[in-house]
Amino acid sequence: MIRTRIIMSKTYLLSLALLAATALTSTTHAAERYSFTRLLDHVDDNFSPRSFTSASINAAGEVAFKGTRSAPDGLSSWDFIGRVDRSGAITTIAEDPDKTRFQFFSNFVSINDAGEIAFTAVLSNGETAIFRAKDRSLTMIASTAGSFSSFGFDTSLNNAGEVAFTARLDSGKQGLFSGAGGPVTKHYTNAAPVLVDGVPTNLGGGNFGRPSINAGGEIAFWDRVDGSAEGIFAGRSGVFRTLGPTDRFYNGAGDRGDANNNDLGIGAFETSFFDDQSRFLTALVTSDAGVLSVVADTLHGFGAFGFYAPAINNLGQVAFEGLLRDFSTEGVFTGPDPRNDAILTDKRRLDGARIISTSISVGAEALNDSGEVVFIVDLEDPTQFTGFRTAIYLASPR
Repeated sequence: MIRTRIIMSKTYLLSLALLAATALTSTTHAAERYSFTRLLDHVDDNFSPRSFTSASINAAGEVAFKGTRSAPDGLSSWDFIGRVDRSGAITTIAEDPDKTRFQFFSNFVSINDAGEIAFTAVLSNGETAIFRAKDRSLTMIASTAGSFSSFGFDTSLNNAGEVAFTARLDSGKQGLFSGAGGPVTKHYTNAAPVLVDGVPTNLGGGNFGRPSINAGGEIAFWDRVDGSAEGIFAGRSGVFRTLGPTDRFYNGAGDRGDANNNDLGIGAFETSFFDDQSRFLTALVTSDAGVLSVVADTLHGFGAFGFYAPAINNLGQVAFEGLLRDFSTEGVFTGPDPRNDAILTDKRRLDGARIISTSISVGAEALNDSGEVVFIVDLEDPTQFTGFRTAIYLASPR
């Protein structure tokens, strides 16, 4: 049985309680600690409202995003993948208004420090393909025209240009793969056991979720063990280690089991479990050498977390989307204290405009090593027919 211990002691719980109490009298405001730059919005940059589905940032502060544009007559629309810099200058990576090559793109896009972007596309001929792009130059990583029958749409790209993805083969086997434009590497499928912590183990082949590949080529992913227990693992080529335990967790990694993996091999993911006092909670955790540390949880200020895994950088800092226990206040956070660790919440304004409640989205690659965080948000705008504009913002530590 694979075992990993979790740090959730009475001292930790007491510390969180004291931290929350201190926050009630704190005069620190996120606005004093961060500056906010609007990189683009759907009105000024000619995108459809609420069509931005992800935003990922690299070391230079360049942001990759996916959006949708519409024809002037409103009768047709098409997907757009681009990169935007700090000045708001947009570089087109892929779009096809006539849909002669592309039908649509994956919602999540990954970016590396060279500005390359990885994404999945459904082609006009009905095939599906994974690409790495440098500006408009596309390198095909894998395609259903070959030995694959389908892909998990969300990919991950490292600085070496290697793209990690989940897929099913024509043979029916499914699992984890990667490639850089040449031969594809099979890391495992559900057809044969692999080594997990040195023990032969049967993995289920994943849930077509998003893997996370770091600079060393180690890939973090969610899977089931022996068809039942769930866990987060990291490694490559059939040799893996456990990031999250598979025996104590009530719901394992659940349906949102995607993980992140920084260049030091520290993982970050969401999971649910019973604590020392038999209380059930959902938490965002980091995993360093198999030891879990709770970043934030639903017993201390938070009611739920965002769709994506928490973003983690190489300093071990995290950023995530959180919904507070009132289930009406949403924000971008970096730690367990909903007030002192908030970059912003939807109770404040950006550029003088009110944030529309629960409209904030923080992606899995939303944080860089400078501590900058990119996020998507809806802002009230009575001059627009829709009453709002959707924008992508960069939050930078002062």
